[in-house]
Amino acid sequence: MLAENLVGQIMGSFCKTLSILKSNNSNEDSQIPVVDVFPCRKDDRTSPEDSTGSCKKSSSKERRGYNKKRYFNRKILAKSIKETSTLVDDGHVWRKYGQKQILDAPYPRHYYKCTNKFDQGCEAIKQVQRIQANPPQFRTIYQGHHTCKTYPTVSQMLLDSSNRL
Repeated sequence: MLAENLVGQIMGSFCKTLSILKSNNSNEDSQIPVVDVFPCRKDDRTSPEDSTGSCKKSSSKERRGYNKKRYFNRKILAKSIKETSTLVDDGHVWRKYGQKQILDAPYPRHYYKCTNKFDQGCEAIKQVQRIQANPPQFRTIYQGHHTCKTYPTVSQMLLDSSNRL
C-alpha cells in the first residue's frame, strides 16, 4: 500500500512538472494518459489479485473488514489529466454532481458527469480541482469515454454566428 501511494505521488509530481514546462513553452494543454494499475473492477466487488494474477470474488465474511474508501482509491481510472492555468471549455456539457474537501488540500474538488448520461448512457465524468492560487493552476481529470453524440454548446454557436457576419 505504501508503494502504491509513493507511485501516485511520483506520477503527480511528474504531471505537475510537465504541465509547468509545457505551459512555459506553448499554450497547449498537457494530456498524460494514466494506466489502470489494478485490473480488478470496482463493480465486481472483488478482493485484490491472488498469486495467479486473476481477480477472485470475496464472500461477505472475507469482506468484514472491507474499507470502501481504501478499496476505491486503489485504482487509477483516469483517461487523461490536464493541468492548465485557466478552466478549459472542452466542447462537452457537464452537470456538477458533487464537491468534496480533500484532506491537506486548500481547495475542494468538483465532480461532473456528462449531461447525456441518462438519455444516451454516456459514462464520461471529470474532476476539477484548483491546485494553486498564484499563478492559478487547475487539474482536470477525465474518466471514461464519451459515448454520446455531442451537440454544439451555446458558446460555440455564438462564435460560429459571429464568424459568418
